[in-house]
Amino acid sequence: MTTQLVAGQNLAWSGARVTAYVEHPRADISAMLLGPSYRVRSNEDLVFYNAPSYDGVGWFAGPPQAIVVDLAQVPASVERVLCVASLDSGTFAGEPPRVLLAGADGQPVASFVPSPNGDETAVVACEIYRRGEDWKVRAVGQGFVGGLNQAVTEHGIEVEQPAAAVSQPVASHATQPAAGDATPPSAGPPEDLGRLLEIGAMILDDASRTTASLQSTIDFAQRQLEGDLEQIVGDPSMRVGPAGDQARAGAQAKHDEMVQQARDRHAADLNQLSTELKDYERKLPAPLTGWGSGQWRGWSPGEMVLAFRLGDLSLPDAPNFRLPLMQYLPMRRPVWVETADGGDQAATQIMHTIAVRILAAMAPARPLVTVVDIGGRRGTLGLPSELLAHPPVTDTPGATQALAEVVEHIDLVSMAVQAGNHDALEERYRHDRLVLIADHPTGLDESAVRSLHRIVTDGPPTGVQVVVTGSHSEALGVPLLELLHQMFLRIPSAPGGDLVDGYGGVDWTFVPDLGPNPAQLDVIQGALVANRNPQGINPYGAG
Repeated sequence: MTTQLVAGQNLAWSGARVTAYVEHPRADISAMLLGPSYRVRSNEDLVFYNAPSYDGVGWFAGPPQAIVVDLAQVPASVERVLCVASLDSGTFAGEPPRVLLAGADGQPVASFVPSPNGDETAVVACEIYRRGEDWKVRAVGQGFVGGLNQAVTEHGIEVEQPAAAVSQPVASHATQPAAGDATPPSAGPPEDLGRLLEIGAMILDDASRTTASLQSTIDFAQRQLEGDLEQIVGDPSMRVGPAGDQARAGAQAKHDEMVQQARDRHAADLNQLSTELKDYERKLPAPLTGWGSGQWRGWSPGEMVLAFRLGDLSLPDAPNFRLPLMQYLPMRRPVWVETADGGDQAATQIMHTIAVRILAAMAPARPLVTVVDIGGRRGTLGLPSELLAHPPVTDTPGATQALAEVVEHIDLVSMAVQAGNHDALEERYRHDRLVLIADHPTGLDESAVRSLHRIVTDGPPTGVQVVVTGSHSEALGVPLLELLHQMFLRIPSAPGGDLVDGYGGVDWTFVPDLGPNPAQLDVIQGALVANRNPQGINPYGAG
């Protein structure tokens, strides 16, 4: 049975080859081989009718035209292959292309019909990308008014005469507006998520460079001052008296001027970045933007967003300058919120906020939530009961059973995907899953810990994400718990922590996300419930 994909949806690919056909009377298909940051390695990374084969990717005339990707022959330097449908004239308005993905045996596995806004002449139909040692396919649907020229130019291909309709480059930087500084959503089609995250990395690099320059200048000025003072002290005629006092004052003034000029440059750079950050924030989809953004006004679940905002980064000398810290979905490393920093209550609130952002990002998959809270002190962790797969687990036997059920879910989904019959699964297994464990590893027996290890290892490719709170000290001395601790991305429950390494010698402070105001939270969670439970199903139902 062929899986009908929607924009943003992905599918694990178990075969050795992917063939992408484009069904449209006038459309051509081409492919780009992309390395890091969604950029080609060189102009040779474009495969089309004039360059029909390169590094395991081939173009075939058809009909219908097709791109064939021999996965074993694609070099490790290629992270993904984008398949683009394009027109020489006219637009896709009223007649979008249909993309059919077939396996090595020629049998169709999945299909996707993009939904262009009306004036696009090129559209990224799908991407074939690596996930560790495995491959996946994703329906994309990003359109380009400027046609194939614009599509390839924005991914690093140099063309002699780019189309006149190529959009202006986006501002290359991002911060969270102050509370109440609601900004309206940007007009026009949404930016490509990969490009947005790339821009976020660019702004981090720019902020890091200017801060590293400031620190370097301060260190240099201090060394120069010390050298000048040593030279003054080494001159017997300058050790005491007006001449020595004047020389020392001059050395100090030179130091202070140099430092002040560096601070002024740094402040000007951050002010410029802050201006650009506001524009960038408007371009982010809701799960990635600040709670004061206009993207949250009237929010309702839309397309899948394969990332969410984990928190912010700030500078010790500029605490009001904030950069969003993004996390891809599926998470390569699950999240562990350390209770030792801000305490259990703060950690629970942060986990609740992360859960809301993940559920908003994954809303089209209507995820089911499993809450494990041994002792039952935290209820549903603030989530509406309609979003839970079952009542919160409050004892050790229940935790063992619940985590074993999630492992069973992973196994069944994996087998169904490999067999190409995901649609044959029972309704409850078609939803993604989010596992929330409070005060990990309290109350978990050996069987539950083994299940959690399986979930963390094998869950993300099947749509299962994990967030826990807990203290590292409780895991010490137990080998499997220590291994689990190393597999998690650990964040503090109070500003600080060692989450982020220094960039260019700069130490960043992680600022946890404590969520929106209660009224806004109620609206967002209400929209999630309406999307999760459109037929008014009883709480804890799996439909």
